[in-house]
Amino acid sequence: MATLKEILGSTIQVLDDDPVEYAGSWSTGGNLNSGRQSPFSGGTQSAAWCAAGYTTAKTALNEHYNGTSWTEVGDLNNARLGNSGGAGTTTAGLVAGGDQFPSPRQISNTESWNGSSWTEVSDLNTARQGLQMVGQVYTAALVGGGLSNDGNNYEGKTEKWDGSSWTETGDLNTARWGIHGSGTSTAASFNGGNNSSGNNVANLEQFDGSSWTETTDSNNVRRLGGSSVSSPYNDFIVFWWSCWQSRICISNYRVLEWISLGRT
Repeated sequence: MATLKEILGSTIQVLDDDPVEYAGSWSTGGNLNSGRQSPFSGGTQSAAWCAAGYTTAKTALNEHYNGTSWTEVGDLNNARLGNSGGAGTTTAGLVAGGDQFPSPRQISNTESWNGSSWTEVSDLNTARQGLQMVGQVYTAALVGGGLSNDGNNYEGKTEKWDGSSWTETGDLNTARWGIHGSGTSTAASFNGGNNSSGNNVANLEQFDGSSWTETTDSNNVRRLGGSSVSSPYNDFIVFWWSCWQSRICISNYRVLEWISLGRT
């Protein structure tokens, strides 16, 4: 009987460990026209948007990225900062909440983007900043966490957007702000943040459309970084900034971690 070597023409390679999957490398892209802290953002690597944030003051600036460079487009109606994430694409986006420093602070205002202009729509039920928003389409978004009452209240409240209004659903198990997240309004993961004791945490919770379940913590505690919000809820990356600048420069981020739960 022929051996496997004779059939295939080579021996089978045996490894002590699983092979490392090649995931590519990071590179520097075009600078934003206006460097800023704490903006909203969404989209993909070749079709992204970045709106609002803080420069020397709160701003309403909105820019689109085509994979190479940024172009200023229609501004938000309300300048703001202090939010994480956004929903939708360069032709249909959504922002909600934020901080209108110095006054008023936390707001509930929500705006939708149609590719050329922003329109005010139904407000959040709870005004807050530092919340996380996820959603791959602007008609089905999810927000959770944040700070309310001039930063005195840590929120675990979660709200779902159906394209016209927000509905409160199951709260996070750990109230916090500055969260990282990914997924959709029915399948999301939220990680990290800062809790009511003032501590950065590694808590990871998953949302099934109605309630949150705590699962394995991330390797690092962190808040106010970034995450691949449009990635699947069980397979995304998070990173933590160490500089404020206009460049897309991941090498200046202090923590980069891949969170993979149930990945096939």
